Amino acid sequence: MTWPFFSCSRSFVFALAALLMACGSPKVQPVPRLAVSIAIVADVSTSAGLKHGQTIADLRCSEVAALINEALTTKGLSRLDVLVLATGGKETSLEARSLIPWRSFVPQARLFGRNRSPLEQRRAFLQGLETTCRGTLKSETTSPIFFAIERAAESLRQHAKEERLSGTVVKRLVVLSDLRENAHQVLKARLLAVSNALRKGVPAPKQGATVPSLNLDGISLSVCGLAEHVGGNADELAIFPRAVTDVWQGVFQGAASFDAACPEEPTSLSGGMR
Repeated sequence: MTWPFFSCSRSFVFALAALLMACGSPKVQPVPRLAVSIAIVADVSTSAGLKHGQTIADLRCSEVAALINEALTTKGLSRLDVLVLATGGKETSLEARSLIPWRSFVPQARLFGRNRSPLEQRRAFLQGLETTCRGTLKSETTSPIFFAIERAAESLRQHAKEERLSGTVVKRLVVLSDLRENAHQVLKARLLAVSNALRKGVPAPKQGATVPSLNLDGISLSVCGLAEHVGGNADELAIFPRAVTDVWQGVFQGAASFDAACPEEPTSLSGGMR
């Protein structure tokens, strides 16, 4: 007479315990899958501040590697697309030069018939980018920064459309530059006018309609290198740091964010990434 009761009681206890565990356990929220597209503009002007024995390729390509290293460890990353442009010069009629055309990283469980850890996949992708960067980057004597940023922003939008990326798509534009424009004559004149007004302690002249602007709606903007500048002539030395930020903030319209914080360079590519 007691066996059926015992069996039912035991089933009831197990069911109750399972219910309590289910109710008491916090629900784990799924990590959103992100597709990140980054366009990087590298100002390769010789006005950039370099350490002893350092070349412009050393500086910019290590900065590119640091940015991509950071992006590769984004939580929930499902895909990373990278474009790297360099400011142009006389040979390109001031048009931006493509250092690294759009290149994609998609984490995979197996590559080339064998298992590779996520760290190995990221390291291989990063080393390939830096090798390409160092093999194509060369210095220029001018800084047509506006034209390069304009092309990068448009490339970001077109890339997202062409790839039809699904899920949450993050569009980032990173500018590695001191923003001392010296090729776009209207922008250069505006920088000098605001700088002179700041020096004299008078209001800056009203911005004219010819000063260009860039529509950055939906794009997160980061600018690295504002303090890197080393003056080369009187015009450059006349530009106050505040004038640079004041003028360019008027140029960048609708950016999702304006961040000046940039990652440090990786300590060693061969020894692993941080």
